[in-house]
Amino acid sequence: MNRLNISVISLFFAVTVFTGCQKENLECKEFCLYSNVENFDKTAPFINEYLSTLSKKWSNERTVRALVDWLNSQSCIDVVDFEIIPNWCLTPPVQNTASVNIKLLLDDIGVEKEIILNVAKEVESNSFIATGYQYTKPKAVAVTTSYDIKVSTEQIFEFINLFGHKVTLIEMYTGSYTSDMPSSSLQDILDNLNAKPYVRVHGFLDGRIIIIPWLHDMENKDYQADWLQTISDYNLYEWSRYDIEHGFAIYFDVPEGTEKEWIAKFKKYEIVKTSSRVLQFKAM
Repeated sequence: MNRLNISVISLFFAVTVFTGCQKENLECKEFCLYSNVENFDKTAPFINEYLSTLSKKWSNERTVRALVDWLNSQSCIDVVDFEIIPNWCLTPPVQNTASVNIKLLLDDIGVEKEIILNVAKEVESNSFIATGYQYTKPKAVAVTTSYDIKVSTEQIFEFINLFGHKVTLIEMYTGSYTSDMPSSSLQDILDNLNAKPYVRVHGFLDGRIIIIPWLHDMENKDYQADWLQTISDYNLYEWSRYDIEHGFAIYFDVPEGTEKEWIAKFKKYEIVKTSSRVLQFKAM
């Protein structure tokens, strides 16, 4: 066998080990069937199978770089960037482990979409596995109100009524509602609020009654009127224990493809502190 033939065969085996595409259970075409935001979790067996072929003696960085190269070998993926989060940055710190975020661009039925793949090193097996991914949720835009100024519940409803969008959720990201009713009223308040179709609440006593609500589908003006009557009935008012005002987070559904446009529009309003896309996590 001449030197040229040896070189060609050596290159063939190197590519086979590197890409994994020649292995029966790691076909590149099958991997790319799931290269979309909704189904990317189904790529976990392919990713984990490739990771299992790598030496456990390798450093974290060498293993991650090999994975990045393997991902880039798939025709439907481009790796934009990656970050290795060392064990001392984890909460709580875990010895001999690490977490990795890999930013990917997917060819999602002809549309380029970005996700962040999360890979973690298991302590017991000393091996990396894919644990989940984050992606930008279509249509969803989150708006937070400024905690430099006082914003009432009435103002929140007036604000969302300007646009006619579906409001999937309103929550308080700083502060809560409180009430000057007797502490013995807490359970009665919780039971009555949780019976409503649009609200879920958590409450506790901390020298006063504390109520933390999650309000759903609040573009519904009947729900708005009912909530305003409810906070009046139970003497609820917005409150923060810190030297800042309470803040609301509002989650809108806007027409798909107009998210950036609406982010810019929302930012023009005085009560708005931030306006951004919404990241969603899916386990693998």
